[in-house]
Amino acid sequence: MSRGHSLYDTAIETGNKLIRAELNSTSSEHSLTASKSDSADSESIVKARRQLNSLKRDYEDLSRSLSQSLMNVENTAKKWSQYCDRKNRLNSWIDETERHLSKIQIISGDITQRRSQFERLKTIQTESKRMEKEFHEFYQESE
Repeated sequence: MSRGHSLYDTAIETGNKLIRAELNSTSSEHSLTASKSDSADSESIVKARRQLNSLKRDYEDLSRSLSQSLMNVENTAKKWSQYCDRKNRLNSWIDETERHLSKIQIISGDITQRRSQFERLKTIQTESKRMEKEFHEFYQESE
C-alpha cells in the first residue's frame, strides 16, 4: 500500500469517527427534543460525508492517473532501451565492417587470391543489403 493511500485511509477513518462521535453526542444531548441545531448538525454531517466521498473519488482518479502515467514512463523507458540496444548493435556492425574493409588490399596477382577477395567483398555486400532494411527501420524509429 502506498503512503498516499495509507494517509487517505487514515483521513477517511478519522472523518467517520468524528461523524459517529458527533452523532452520538447529538443524540444523547437532545434525545427528547428536536431543534434547529439538530437539523444544522445533521446537515453538517451530511456535508462532511459528501466532502469525504468527493475526496475519495478525487483520490481514486488521481491514483488511476498516476498509475497510467507510471505505465507510460515505463513503456517509454523500455522503448528507449530497445532503441539504444539497436543503435549499439548497428554501430558495432559498422565498426566491424569498416575493419574488414580496411584490411582488404587490391591484389594484382594470383587468380585464387583475387577470387577469395571477391568472395569476401561479395559477402560484405550481401550483408550490407541485409542491414539496409534494419538501418531504414532504425531511422524511421528515431523520427
